[in-house]
Amino acid sequence: MNTFTTPPTSSIPPNPGTSGIFLTLNSYVLDTVRIILLGSLMEAGRKLFEWLAERFTFRYAVSVEFNQADPTYPWIVQFLTHHEVWRRSKSFQIGAKTSRSRLGVTLSRKDKPLADYIPLYDIPQLFYWKGYWVEVRCDRQEDKFSVVDQPKGRIYLSVFTLDVSIVDMLVNEAKEIYLSASIANVVIHVADSEASLFHPVWNNVKRKARRPLSSVVLREGTMDSLLYDVREFLGAEAWYINAGIPYRRGYLLHGPPGTGKSSTIYALAGELGVDIYTLSLGSKFVDDSYLHRAVSGVPSGSIFLIEDIDCCFPSREDEEEEAVRLSRSANNRDQYETGMKQPKSQVTLSALLNTIDGVCSEDGVLFFATTNYMDRLDPALLRPGRVDYKLEYFLTSQDQASSLFRRFYPGNALANSAPADSEKPATPSVIELLSEKFGAGIPPNQFSTAELQGYLLLHKEHPVVAADGIEAWVKSQLVSREERKERERERRERLMAIYRIDSREREDSGSDQGSASGDSGVVKIEAEEKAEGLNSN
Repeated sequence: MNTFTTPPTSSIPPNPGTSGIFLTLNSYVLDTVRIILLGSLMEAGRKLFEWLAERFTFRYAVSVEFNQADPTYPWIVQFLTHHEVWRRSKSFQIGAKTSRSRLGVTLSRKDKPLADYIPLYDIPQLFYWKGYWVEVRCDRQEDKFSVVDQPKGRIYLSVFTLDVSIVDMLVNEAKEIYLSASIANVVIHVADSEASLFHPVWNNVKRKARRPLSSVVLREGTMDSLLYDVREFLGAEAWYINAGIPYRRGYLLHGPPGTGKSSTIYALAGELGVDIYTLSLGSKFVDDSYLHRAVSGVPSGSIFLIEDIDCCFPSREDEEEEAVRLSRSANNRDQYETGMKQPKSQVTLSALLNTIDGVCSEDGVLFFATTNYMDRLDPALLRPGRVDYKLEYFLTSQDQASSLFRRFYPGNALANSAPADSEKPATPSVIELLSEKFGAGIPPNQFSTAELQGYLLLHKEHPVVAADGIEAWVKSQLVSREERKERERERRERLMAIYRIDSREREDSGSDQGSASGDSGVVKIEAEEKAEGLNSN
């Protein structure tokens, strides 16, 4: 019987040989080529789709662009927010709730949300509006020089229609929504420093609660006269055109600090329903070209406000200090050239005058300026055609003080503040008596409205205490003022002493420079000792 033995199976795989290696590599190469070709086809398809979409949009859609530097930008922002276009976005930037206008939506159901959710606008949104499809997309431009957390750029709208008038309807509706949303607020556009390198100027937008005209306590007839003049001007455009007179009007509000100049303008803007564009000439980034660019962006039907316009002109105190500084630096030319004091404003008078003329030439733009020091202003600034209406503000009279008291404390104020066993009934007549007592305790033309308001805020729930304590408060304030005046008088004496001694030094050095060097040093030491003695006092 024959026996067959099966050879053992080896665990080592057989050598594939050269042909097996080639087939394996060929398979890898083919798969890689297929993936590359598939990716290329997909990218080409995407490019083709984008090309076709652009051609379709170009042929069958009307596209518009809104630049952030333009006043229409917040209109369209409010429009998109009203229609909740960006509510479906999945990427947000969270910012604390402030008075600044943002491209934000409110996701919270609270009446006063604590944060704004700002979409990142990285994906175009499509929405339906009055029978038309509208696509919105944003171009975010990162600004490495910007310190503001709000993205900048442009908003693009594409309305799929061939009727251009539909875009006009959309813009008009956006403006109506913007105005209705702002009716309870005064919109303030502030020129920002970031615009010194880039085009946007009025991109810093804030909102303040609208205040009634009656909340600004002025002398009787002051507010009514100003409001009448402004309304008459705004309604007389046709008359100006027919008469061939430039449609311009400037207003200057001048008077002591804290008398209500700025409050008047804010209340007036709320009453008229117009925006305020405000610029500070004392800002370091504001120069002649910046001022011209800012003014060119103020739209018609707005208020252009320059607060403290006198900062372009030096004060007496600045002139005295500058005279002393130049006197002490006269013997050292290098020190004089390197230590020159920078002016408060980089805006020149000629540029300011040309700017005011340019603003007033814009139809319906109201130019307002405020100053605490009327005597510092150049006469060229005050001529008719630049400033047509001057309104002087005064320190508080006794009647104003009584009116301020009545505004602070309505008729039911005593019901919440008086003790239960009080014999005084909680009636408006009692408030009237307290207001008269408060007004009688105020010396006329001695205190500003802001100072009295600060005092009343300390007793905002206690009108009786406020009326009883006004005389003691007035006495303490008058004593503090006398002390400040004395310190200011001593400061001026020190400056004049230094100026006289330095003048004597130069005279002595001119006659006998050798002998005068020692004597002038002694005199200078005496002046410094005198100044130190005044400082210690």
